[in-house]
Amino acid sequence: MSSTDLRIGGTRASSILGVGFQTPYEVWAEMTGKVEKPDIGHLEHIEAGNFLEDGAAKWFAHRTGLKVLDCPGLLVDHDFPWLSGTPDRAIINLDGTPGLLSCKNTGNHARAQWSDGDDGEIPLGYQVQESVYLRITGYEIVHYAAIIGGQKLRTPQMRRNDAFIAAMLEELQRFMHEHVQKDIPPPVSGDDLDALKRMFPKESGRIVTAGANSPATVALNRLIELKRQIKALSAERDSAEAIVKAAMQDAVELVTPDARCTWKYQRAEHKARPAQVVESRVLRTKE
Repeated sequence: MSSTDLRIGGTRASSILGVGFQTPYEVWAEMTGKVEKPDIGHLEHIEAGNFLEDGAAKWFAHRTGLKVLDCPGLLVDHDFPWLSGTPDRAIINLDGTPGLLSCKNTGNHARAQWSDGDDGEIPLGYQVQESVYLRITGYEIVHYAAIIGGQKLRTPQMRRNDAFIAAMLEELQRFMHEHVQKDIPPPVSGDDLDALKRMFPKESGRIVTAGANSPATVALNRLIELKRQIKALSAERDSAEAIVKAAMQDAVELVTPDARCTWKYQRAEHKARPAQVVESRVLRTKE
């Protein structure tokens, strides 16, 4: 079991509220020491964000003329010591009041989620993150410096919304009290399969008995039925594909009144890789 980490920062807050990069179950598992927090610092998109943060801040200062300052470090909420975090930068607004700057780096696929100005588009997860820091600092505004595809800079602003912050805090408190402090997991979803694999990598040999109407029984019955449907649909898919290919023979394209498809030759070379032994538990259903 890993050590517990009972702090909630901006990234965890967005995940707890269902708009982050993790699920609430994953956050609970990490906070209660069930699993180690994964080391993602080596991932290329994380490295890019870290290296480009300073560039985004300088680009923002150049474009807006606002003074950008380094953050003093970890900040902790005066009422909720578990609420903490380190904003990317601080800024001085044109009227002399302080504010925050959040530096982001993303690909062209996310360009529609960002736009400039007071009413600019900002992904909801990042609104939650910065609302945490507005709560901790008491500041009234956060600016964003979002580099899109390495070539575009978007600089939307978000003003403090006390009603939003209050609702966010209520949900974070509930999560801390109902799940972390009581060590009761939140509901799982299909996105939690990796977390469950990390939590329970080995079997103990024990047998769990579930009642007729228990969630596990209902889910298992549904899983068995879904596997039946998938098997039947896979066979139907293969049959339909065979009919199409038989009709095409050596043709490159088939055109019908409703659709079209191509059947083209392609060649791919795969480099030989050393054999690897992969150990994991496998779920098999039985009737």
